[in-house]
Amino acid sequence: MYILKILVEHIVLKLNREFLYSSENKVEIGVRVFIKFNHQEIVGFVIDSFELKENLEEYSKRLGFDIKPISGILDEKPIVNKELWDLANQLSEHYFFPLIGVLQTMLPNSMKPKHVALNGPKIKYDEFYKLNKEKINYKNLSKNASKLISKFENSLVLQRNKLSKTKTLDELISKGIIEIEKVEANRYKPLITFDYEKEITLTNEQQFAFDEIVNEQEYFTFLLKGVTGSGKTEVYIKLIEKAKEDKKGSLVLVPEIALTPLMISRLISYFGDGVAVLHSSLSPAQRYDEYRRIARGDADIVVGTRSAIFAPLKDLGLIIIDEENDESYKEDDQRFLYNAKDVASMRAKSNNAKLVLGSATPSIETMAKAKKGLIKLVELKNRYYDVELPNVYVVDKNDKNMFSYKSSVFSLPLIKKIKETIAQGEQVILLINSRGYSNNLQCRECGETFKCPTCNLPLHYHRVENILYCHHCEYKIRKPDTCPKCNSRFFKFGNFGIEKVEEEFKKLFNVPYLILDSDRANKTYQIEEILKNFNEEKYQVLIGTQMVSKGHDFKNVSLVGILNADTLINFPNYRSNEMTFSLITQTIGRAGRFEKQGEAIIQTSYVDNYVIQTAANQDYDKFYDLEIRRRKMSDYPPFMNVLSFSIKSKKEDMVLKYSTIIKNYFESLNLKDVQVLGPSKLNKLGQIFSNNVFIKYKKFNVIHEDVKLLIESYKNENEVQVKINLNPYSY
Repeated sequence: MYILKILVEHIVLKLNREFLYSSENKVEIGVRVFIKFNHQEIVGFVIDSFELKENLEEYSKRLGFDIKPISGILDEKPIVNKELWDLANQLSEHYFFPLIGVLQTMLPNSMKPKHVALNGPKIKYDEFYKLNKEKINYKNLSKNASKLISKFENSLVLQRNKLSKTKTLDELISKGIIEIEKVEANRYKPLITFDYEKEITLTNEQQFAFDEIVNEQEYFTFLLKGVTGSGKTEVYIKLIEKAKEDKKGSLVLVPEIALTPLMISRLISYFGDGVAVLHSSLSPAQRYDEYRRIARGDADIVVGTRSAIFAPLKDLGLIIIDEENDESYKEDDQRFLYNAKDVASMRAKSNNAKLVLGSATPSIETMAKAKKGLIKLVELKNRYYDVELPNVYVVDKNDKNMFSYKSSVFSLPLIKKIKETIAQGEQVILLINSRGYSNNLQCRECGETFKCPTCNLPLHYHRVENILYCHHCEYKIRKPDTCPKCNSRFFKFGNFGIEKVEEEFKKLFNVPYLILDSDRANKTYQIEEILKNFNEEKYQVLIGTQMVSKGHDFKNVSLVGILNADTLINFPNYRSNEMTFSLITQTIGRAGRFEKQGEAIIQTSYVDNYVIQTAANQDYDKFYDLEIRRRKMSDYPPFMNVLSFSIKSKKEDMVLKYSTIIKNYFESLNLKDVQVLGPSKLNKLGQIFSNNVFIKYKKFNVIHEDVKLLIESYKNENEVQVKINLNPYSY
């Protein structure tokens, strides 16, 4: 008899502990089992086991409760390896999150330790007929049998659909002359959209960067800062090649699905079939197959978005995070609010691997670490083809002389440059970082703004579908004919979005164009097709949201237009300046990446703003100096870290009670270098009340144990939910 220590599938703080069950047979750690829990059959996850030397009844009596047997075992082998199991425990402790919830985040749908996972994809097999020549007695073969065997020709294996089901076939199978063989199939077939080089020769500057990373013994984390077009990807590929030579696995993260097809094409072109892919655009079946392929060791290179950081690579030797400044690496919405860069650092340390953070516009926090000597800075200061950075022109949107009656979207200088570029047979990228037709809809009479009933955020107007749409929770309604408040039939639009840009572009320019945004291209194959057509110069103009702003190498793009550079500047987020600078700088960098110097036009209402000025001059160092001063004055990261407590309940008094408890608790501790902010204003979204308390702190270990004690005070409370977020990007 064995006693199993089991985690139950429910992600609830009060259930974040082991439960004891019995089993007649030994069960390994990391295996899922069926258990009866609170009169329901659910899935449990085995975290420990031991053989019981005494009678089960006596053992139960000594503990004071009955130990129930498990109902069944789901897995023949553990579904997580030791490295990922240790990582899950580390993450649970670091992020104050139930261990079972961490495991459910790490694993693909079919392998999650929860009951609904049982309905997920299963292993698919391709079946073949295999000819066993040693068992053939040609003298005793019938004509039909000889004819059937001849279909194998020179091959010993045939796909099962190549032979029809017959009596002769059944006889040959029963005699062992033909055997049925099953091979695990892979349902993901990558589409190579670009034909990349099979060999790479590094420039002197790239070679120096490569050598710095490979030969460094003191540091394991590197910031590879390279201007746009400097060839960071070539350095990545050579680092991966070195890892392969050392029999080590490599993990490459990209921020968006839009960039995944490019990196996939690049890596498969160079390395072949040993590349696996993990991102949200894969079907659950494809993701399951790719995960299993990685776990078996059939792939030693993994490329994907944020969640790929949990890939079960064996002998991990290298982690690359491209565009490391991108906010998509931080999970701020779902239950387990992790940062992929933090997870990468943990995995690199435990595997003695190298972690490379790459960007033309590193995050302020990452650059601050480099300047303090906590990580090593490696720079690429020149573009790959020695082409100068683009010439940049700033157009003041407040100057009416810059626009005509023909368009409120395109300035006269931009119209002129687009026409010249098209006439020269070159390509144009136009960025508008807003989806839909307008970012809000207002009544002209009473000023009523249409908002999402769940999120309380302005609804975007999508003219094509004539709907009002929430980009946060996907709530949507048809645009009403009259204002629900005053019955007026007259509305006005907010800032324009990509649909408005498209409408005016068609009026001004009689040329075919492509649109790249997540509303019309939210699947990988759609993105691949658009990028492929633009790369092959079938279209001269690409209009898109921030999906067009980074990572793309188009040889014939000589002009970039940024139609509304102010989208993020006034966003209520301490990172808004950094996000704006990065978006503008990265977009400008799409122009003139090869033989000819490019041009860029920025349209803005804040011509003198330091963010716009430094981005226009491609001057990261000056931007960093100015921004780091602002961060220091306001005690923002990297000078102080932020811990957010989000309190939610259907009862207003419960939210007020627990936000006050959290505030008073931290204030009573009188901790050094710890600030308490809030509670914030009480919000009501639908039937849910919420507010936030923020804790600013310098060192995590100063508050860690106090947070754990605080959790004990409310974890059994059923009427309130408290979500903890370390360094939220939405702060």
